Amino acid sequence: MAAAKKKRIKFSMETRAFATIWRNHTTHPESDNWRAFVLACWERYTREGNDGNREGLTTNDKSWTKWSDDQQYAFLSERCYAKCITIRRKLKSEKGINVDLPDGYKDRAGKRVSKRVSIDELADIFNMTADKQ
Repeated sequence: MAAAKKKRIKFSMETRAFATIWRNHTTHPESDNWRAFVLACWERYTREGNDGNREGLTTNDKSWTKWSDDQQYAFLSERCYAKCITIRRKLKSEKGINVDLPDGYKDRAGKRVSKRVSIDELADIFNMTADKQ
């Protein structure tokens, strides 16, 4: 008999607040960091007033309030990524707006990659602006 599949915990993140946290992290260089972004989302969506999230976490693990930053990050990182990608695609297709994810999202699962290259940096490469400096 196959092992029972672990039930996924329902965790809601209201879009307006999520987008505001995202924008605040990408527009301030000192906080443009995927891990800091995920932990800010954790803080926002697990505090008092988020009863559904708190109940879901308690049902799964009664000690969730004592989780380390690493445990919080592991729980929420992919959920944040999925929500970011959904919003990003919708903004691109419906409004023509291209938004960046916080720095480090590509190595969120442990892969090490260099700092992402912005579209402006790519344009500079192809326009040979970088060679002229």
